[in-house]
Amino acid sequence: MKNVMLCCLLALLGASLPAQESTVQTRLYAELVGEYEFYMNQQYLVISVFLDQGKLCERAAGESGAFEIQPINLDSLKFRIVNPGKEQYAVFVRNQDDKISGFRMTINTTEYVGKRLPSGGRVPRPVEQPLAVEDLQSDLTQIRRALEGEHPAVYGFTNEENFERLYEKQYEQIDGPKTLGEFCTIAAPLVVAVGCGHTTLSASNEFWTTAPPRFFPLGLVFFGDRAFVGRGADTVGNLRPGSEILSVNGRSIAEILKEIKALVSSDGSNNSWKTWVINRVFSKRYAFRYGFPEEFVIEILLPDRQKSETIRLRGVALSKIPAGPEKEMQKTSSGDPYLDFKILPDKQSTAILTIRTFGYYQETDKFKSFINDSFERIRKEGIRHLILDLRDNTGGDPFCTTHLLSYLEPKPLPYFARVYPNPYEPFAKPIPRAAGAFDGKLYVLINGGCFSSTGHFCALLKENRIGTFIGTETGGTYECNDASRTIQLEKTRLRLSVARITFTAAVRSLPRYRGIIPDIVVEPGIADEVAGRDPIMERALSLTTRSER
Repeated sequence: MKNVMLCCLLALLGASLPAQESTVQTRLYAELVGEYEFYMNQQYLVISVFLDQGKLCERAAGESGAFEIQPINLDSLKFRIVNPGKEQYAVFVRNQDDKISGFRMTINTTEYVGKRLPSGGRVPRPVEQPLAVEDLQSDLTQIRRALEGEHPAVYGFTNEENFERLYEKQYEQIDGPKTLGEFCTIAAPLVVAVGCGHTTLSASNEFWTTAPPRFFPLGLVFFGDRAFVGRGADTVGNLRPGSEILSVNGRSIAEILKEIKALVSSDGSNNSWKTWVINRVFSKRYAFRYGFPEEFVIEILLPDRQKSETIRLRGVALSKIPAGPEKEMQKTSSGDPYLDFKILPDKQSTAILTIRTFGYYQETDKFKSFINDSFERIRKEGIRHLILDLRDNTGGDPFCTTHLLSYLEPKPLPYFARVYPNPYEPFAKPIPRAAGAFDGKLYVLINGGCFSSTGHFCALLKENRIGTFIGTETGGTYECNDASRTIQLEKTRLRLSVARITFTAAVRSLPRYRGIIPDIVVEPGIADEVAGRDPIMERALSLTTRSER
């Protein structure tokens, strides 16, 4: 009966208000129109309030549907949000200047408070502006609770006592206001301690787009604990590729590398993955750890020189930083820059299959078709040596890796060690061997960028002695935690990605926190970088030649 009376009241308010009251309502509605920011489910959400043919409505950012907001009591600014799936109410609030400053939204029995955004949207906080101690403490506590509450193996790499001790140590370092970078330096080690490469702490895109144009101006390539200027990596135009960077602003490169690695998540303490990541985003990582200095005093050793010299460089905008040491994207057989197959003209019995990602979640048919076509050509051409290049492949869809496995396994092998919920449930059973599966000699090229599902795949090959591995240790192994969700920290707005399921390949003999160790270790050096050589591929090709003799 109450609901019937309420509906009648709402109808009267909407359809038969006296002219004076209707004018008041129209003015009020115009005052309520705007954008409001809520923190809901550990994410920021913007809700727009707008007028549609005289009706007040609301829509969440990214959603196509809108809901009408019907008045219950205009004096107290209470409204009902007409959402068929939820009992939802809104109460708008005024500040001391009698301006609308936000609204409280109740969904079922939970209340959320939204702040009104200024015209044009939220004004980003300057990246070098410190945040209050209590805000930083709150976010560090939020990180801890998220890790302990959601991660499936939070104490898999460190025990609970050490984790608690580290939390207390980092908490004590919040001894005053800190910038976002300073806070990340405090908070990231707690995330890294979990030993999970899918569980990371990072800044939002807003941080980088609003950062001052004072980034480290050189693209560096790290070999061991030494750093060099790579090809095309000099923004100032007068440093030769191969020049060694010895120190920056009084810190040795070895010290800088150690301190930045402490902030990079990996499976266990996998050094290959950490180096691979830093090679691609050094300027960002440097800024997060050391801020945005006006000038970089660099001690450098030029090629063919015995004595170092000091140069001074100004920082540059992030957009001017040279890209990391990615492989040059050549024209591929598939038209997809990450998938290529070719038969070597001077080695008719050798083919190279290059797969730079398995991330074809929405295009599995495309990936499977490429693999099917490649192995059909291998069969028809009588290929006896296959070089499978998986370098820089950070993983992707098990539907892709299992399909490739079906062409390489000598007999049906299970992919996962246990049954996972659909759609991966069938992969705990032996994967049927593909018709036309390859039975020649396989050479697998790997490096620190082989991660996640690529780690699973390589581990299965290694466990079952399928192929010869050439290169450097992979960044992933037979087990990883994923099915991650991203949490936006409430005060700092940093992004915390937390894995929620442990995925284990059907492997028993390999170490949990080491990558796949190659059978033939080939460590590229700065001379290879400068000359544009690929010693890992060269070694694989030499093996195929030797086998043909």
